[in-house]
Amino acid sequence: MKNMKKYNYVAPFHQREGERLKSLHATKLLDSDHSERFDVITVLAATVFKVPTALISLVDSDRQWFLSCHGLEGDETHRDRAFCSHAINEKELLVVEDTQSHPIFKNHPLVTGKPYIRFYAGAVIRGEDTLPLGTLSIIDQVPRKFYEQERQSFLSMAKLVRQEIVQPAEISTHRMRSKLRNKRDPLTNAFLGDTFFEKIRVAYSKSVNNCKYYVLCLEFSNIEYIENHYGYIVADEIILELSARLRRGISQIGKNVLGRTENTLLGGFIVINLDHNPVVKLISDVKNHLQKCLEGPVKTSVSEIEPNINLAIIQDDFGVSAPHQIYRMAKVFVKDLPQKQGINTAVVTENIRKDELKNIELTRELSENIEQNKLHLVYQPKIDAHNEGLVGLEALIRWNHLSHGFVSPPTIINIAYKSNLIFKLEKWIFKTVINQIKKWKDKGFEVPRVSINVTGDTLQHKDFVNFVTELLNQTNLSGEYLDIEIVESSLFDNIDAVIDIMNQLRKLGVSFSLDDFGTGFSNLAYLKVLPISYLKIDKSFIDNIIKDKHASAMCSGIISLSNRLDMQTVAEGVESEFQVIALRAMRCNFIQGYHYSKPLGVVELETKYYNVSLKD
Repeated sequence: MKNMKKYNYVAPFHQREGERLKSLHATKLLDSDHSERFDVITVLAATVFKVPTALISLVDSDRQWFLSCHGLEGDETHRDRAFCSHAINEKELLVVEDTQSHPIFKNHPLVTGKPYIRFYAGAVIRGEDTLPLGTLSIIDQVPRKFYEQERQSFLSMAKLVRQEIVQPAEISTHRMRSKLRNKRDPLTNAFLGDTFFEKIRVAYSKSVNNCKYYVLCLEFSNIEYIENHYGYIVADEIILELSARLRRGISQIGKNVLGRTENTLLGGFIVINLDHNPVVKLISDVKNHLQKCLEGPVKTSVSEIEPNINLAIIQDDFGVSAPHQIYRMAKVFVKDLPQKQGINTAVVTENIRKDELKNIELTRELSENIEQNKLHLVYQPKIDAHNEGLVGLEALIRWNHLSHGFVSPPTIINIAYKSNLIFKLEKWIFKTVINQIKKWKDKGFEVPRVSINVTGDTLQHKDFVNFVTELLNQTNLSGEYLDIEIVESSLFDNIDAVIDIMNQLRKLGVSFSLDDFGTGFSNLAYLKVLPISYLKIDKSFIDNIIKDKHASAMCSGIISLSNRLDMQTVAEGVESEFQVIALRAMRCNFIQGYHYSKPLGVVELETKYYNVSLKD
């Protein structure tokens, strides 16, 4: 609405607009089946006052919808162009005897263009709570006088309309059923389910050249909290207002379809004709426009409440994907947005979409690839900082996909988390590592501890300790060949339970390393009680250890702290001799990084470290 205030024919909102809209929607009349009860009145009005057009209009948040329409095509018009939007702010009646001489309406597009309105009279129709719902109006293409007797007769007809609207409960129920038959949400008037996607297809088929198409998904991310604390009525008030803001926003930039796909989700489709809208061209323009329309608190019957909104927008030419597929992707991005205050948006570009389509394909295939051993492990050596001997290995996951090539370890872990496969994946890693250790042992190799990265979810899984115990028993191996690397942040939820699990595994000989120490939030109190044997210094500190005195001081401090706590330190990502010299001087115990070795496959590792002279 703010963007259109340059047109003085746009009516201001009613001073109790939120309550008025609530009263209007409570009638269940919007988008109901047309009824002869109302059509009789509009025909009567047109006949009595000798005008070509008579309407019963209901003024919604962004449109006027015709409950009955005589002499005019269509079911609705935009609220910003509706004469009735002005009329509902009057006490009883708005009369414009000659629009061309009226300061507000003389430049109105419905006056200067079709249907060339020259005379208008609108009588206010009020609900049971006396708030205005809409009008009974008559329109003519020639100016005319509207005398007092005519005005009184017209107001009497408006009372007839009101009597038909204020009906018993059984008729309201009939209207609700009618709306559901039309596949619309009774609260927001948005299309439901498959009807939403069918309307998108129809809108797309009717579009012209030089158009851009956008699909969006909006989530009321804190609506459950609001419903639990304020009640469902307040929650509905917020959903109603935000859906009105969204509808108003998308209507200002193009043709559109609005849908409600879940209780907390709205969907939208926008067709922007670039010939008619040269301002909004880029997806960032759409985002900024909608964000501005949605922002601000919502005034409810209880208080003003600031809703939290997540919004994802995708531009698409619909050349490949169907509307429901594009919307589903928008929904994925909405669900991935952080639960923060205010409006959080995700603009999904073509490259981001390609990445997400790739991730969707990888997600479908991950479980099968785990079962078929299509993933593999590489091992990066850990070297003694002083004698440069092999003292450990870290197992790192790799996936060379047939179509997508190398899949990064963070991507694999992220997909496993989202698809609830993380425990399955990390069990596979354990089995693969322990079986490899057994093979090396059977060959007579001296095998150092092998570190395995484990998420907090897996560590705390009810079957994890038994799984590790049984695996060691089956292979007749000691837990002394295993080290479990954990990240501090994954342990905070239930630290006592984590300590108990770690102690059970330590009894088997398994040691623990704390990975990425020094990054993020490091709680020294937890470090004191966790049964940790190794602290791993993050690569971000190692990279700057020579040039940055702060990074050098952090490394020195971590190593000193580790020594005092009877722990050993492992420096990750070491790439130069200068870094090695500095770490030795600080009394770091072990070095891991490309300076000594990249991660190696089994054959490479055996060739480099397990030659004949190292055999028993």
